[in-house]
Amino acid sequence: MKKGWIIAIAIFITVVCAGFGTQHIMANQNNEQLTKEEVKEIVHKQYKGTFQSIKLVGKDDKKVYEIIMETKQGTYKVVVDAYSGEIINLKEIERKKEKKITEEKAKEIALAEVAGTFKTIKLEDREGTAVYIVEIETEPGIVTVVEVEAKKGAIIGQYVNTEHEPEQPPQTVITEQQAKDIAVQSVPGAAVSYVSTAETNTGLAYKVTLQHGTQQIDVLVHSITGEVVAKTTISTGDDDDDDNETNQPASGGQNQQNNNQPSQQPSHNNGSNQQNNNNQPSTPPPSQGQQDDDDDGGDDQDDSGDDDGDDD
Repeated sequence: MKKGWIIAIAIFITVVCAGFGTQHIMANQNNEQLTKEEVKEIVHKQYKGTFQSIKLVGKDDKKVYEIIMETKQGTYKVVVDAYSGEIINLKEIERKKEKKITEEKAKEIALAEVAGTFKTIKLEDREGTAVYIVEIETEPGIVTVVEVEAKKGAIIGQYVNTEHEPEQPPQTVITEQQAKDIAVQSVPGAAVSYVSTAETNTGLAYKVTLQHGTQQIDVLVHSITGEVVAKTTISTGDDDDDDNETNQPASGGQNQQNNNQPSQQPSHNNGSNQQNNNNQPSTPPPSQGQQDDDDDGGDDQDDSGDDDGDDD
């Protein structure tokens, strides 16, 4: 009895296995090659784009469809099994370049939004989004920056660039003529040569250059308070004075030498005179009458001489 059940079960299993084997064989025989339209439909369900080409390659049961399609992101090559419709491979061939508006167009958009004078423009990448940065000078020294999205030309930002603040002109209260007058008052008798401006620790000042004789004097006059901040004197005759001082010792030496020579002569003459005076008796100076007698004596000598001549 038991043997009968065992035989029956074995027969049942054999029949079932045979049935599954036959079904599998029939399934392989019914696995037909898919058409191009069927493959396109399979691919299109997963990827949106335009089919550029499709072709069947390979042999026997290893045939595949190679599809070239274009999407928003770029151009792709899709490989699909020709029998099962399975997508075997997907490869990007070329990335689609993002279309952008031109710099000139971005400039026009920015100037239409903000009135002013165009300064500069540059293209930047903001987290994958191309943006034109346009600078426009709205007032002297004030620059407004307009951000224009490069794909659609939409304005996505606008602000004032604080780095381009206008430079404040130097504040002046007194005039140049007033600075001249103040400088001349500080140096009476001086004449103004020229005037310029200079920065000091206390602010802007007028630099008034004066000429006073051989001296050049620079006077700094504060441009707001009119106070004399500093005064510098430069002597223009220092070189000549130095030359004169240098020559004076040499002249003094020559004069000293010349002065020494006459001093020696009197000493020699004095010695001779002293010797002669010592040898001669000292007599009082003759009176007026004595001088007349001497003159008469002289005349007598002349007369005697004449007489001698006559005798001869």
